Amino acid sequence: MASRKPFRRGWAEADRIVRGAVGWPGTVFLPDPPDTLPANPRLFLETLQTMLEVVKPRALDVDRVRVTFDEDGVDVDLPHASEDEWVICAMVGPDNAIVGTGVAHEHFGGDGGGRPWPVVAVDFIAELLRGQIEVERVVRAGKEITARRYLIDEQGERVPLGSTHLLRPARFMFWTRTQVERARIDFDAAG
Repeated sequence: MASRKPFRRGWAEADRIVRGAVGWPGTVFLPDPPDTLPANPRLFLETLQTMLEVVKPRALDVDRVRVTFDEDGVDVDLPHASEDEWVICAMVGPDNAIVGTGVAHEHFGGDGGGRPWPVVAVDFIAELLRGQIEVERVVRAGKEITARRYLIDEQGERVPLGSTHLLRPARFMFWTRTQVERARIDFDAAG
């Protein structure tokens, strides 16, 4: 297993270029993409930078932000400053993207409802940063069996986004205690 290098601007990992971000709490500046980056990942990165300037997530650990470029896309990790498990990850290619943190993830591509899907993917990241996404985990026999994701709208209503059902032996242990846990990831972001 290769050792992990610290997140610093501009080193190479095999055929990938890994770059860190610079800034201070509430402000982050992502690195410039290589000229060869396709249009959709480039649009995603530009929109992400603009969004970060607007929402100013104060609980984002700027020193651990990681941006990785390869021949056809970009991966971005946005870690929380104090909650190690809260890392927003985005894997963006020329035709689609997966954005999420833990079980709160969404797939983007194709038609974005009249808007480019890279912009819709950045909207989801903004909702995560502002604490507007609630994750409901159903746990049985100590194992997660279902995860549901909700958008909390302006009126405080829960709007279903999707769910993940995990096929584990605990799913069929009906005699054991079932717990429902709810959590919101919040990066102390504005706007």
